[in-house]
Amino acid sequence: MKILKIVGFIVLGIILLIVAVGLIAPKKYEFENTILIDAPAEVVYMHVQYWKGWHDWSPWAEKDSTMTISIEGEDGLKGAIYKWTGDPKITGKGEMINTGIVQNQSIDYHLHFIKPWESHSDGYIRLTEEDGQTKVAWGMYGEMPFPWNIMMIFQPMEKMMEKELDRGLELLKDVVEKEIAAINAFKIEKIKFASTKYVIIRKEVTFGNMQSFFGESYGALIGQLAEAGKQPAGIPGALYYSWDFSTSSADLAAAIPFRGRSPKGMEVVTIKRQTAYQGDYFGPYDKSGIAHWAFQKYFAENGLTQTEPMIELYMNDPTTVSDPSELHTRIIYLVK
Repeated sequence: MKILKIVGFIVLGIILLIVAVGLIAPKKYEFENTILIDAPAEVVYMHVQYWKGWHDWSPWAEKDSTMTISIEGEDGLKGAIYKWTGDPKITGKGEMINTGIVQNQSIDYHLHFIKPWESHSDGYIRLTEEDGQTKVAWGMYGEMPFPWNIMMIFQPMEKMMEKELDRGLELLKDVVEKEIAAINAFKIEKIKFASTKYVIIRKEVTFGNMQSFFGESYGALIGQLAEAGKQPAGIPGALYYSWDFSTSSADLAAAIPFRGRSPKGMEVVTIKRQTAYQGDYFGPYDKSGIAHWAFQKYFAENGLTQTEPMIELYMNDPTTVSDPSELHTRIIYLVK
């Protein structure tokens, strides 16, 4: 009986000690890592705003080849959710929710780890331009509930995460600076754009719905041309009238060239013969931002002013190309 009392006192003492340590141990944590990237903030931000871009520089994706991701909502906007599942010993399972963006400046998110243990925290990425470079700050903050906060005495949260955030920022720097090199190497030539008539379907489309929009629209346009007794007179393409990253949407048109009289009941646009600049991009459509940044840089350096619409011509059929790196897009910017 005496032994049981002693054991009871020891257990009680341990419990009281844990409670006491838990009361004095820090609960809140906040930390931030930074890096300088040799690129404009808007180029860096394209890799930060969209969840689909995070996989290219995530330190956890680098370590866990089994990791799979899914994205819900309109990627790049508040409310979009990034979900992942991976090796329980490396990445586990969780999700990040976009809680707010400021274009070319910041993204805030809520991080929810689900497995192997559950926790919540908040994070952010902030961009600040400094002498032609961009300072990227990646930070996290939150609160560790009792009794888990006791662990922070022996292993502070910032020490646990410091290497991960540093590695992620290094990977982001590598991705962006390689992209800048590709932008600088992209070849652009001056041409005379030949007068062309297009039948079009024009619509405001979110970035996430572009693929389905073009697939449906090209089928409809070809069918309507056939009904009118006409054949396409060239490469199908897209006409871009505006592009808004803050809403992740674009005012655009699926376009197929034709000759002769305009078919009844179809919307027609004629782009007259004029001076233009052209470049050929090879690679996945969702990576073609490299080419467009190259055009923006070229126009700024040469004092040129773009006029609507910007034209993309899809030189090969994506349904017959097995390697995305072989997709060929001809990009044409008209000038005033």
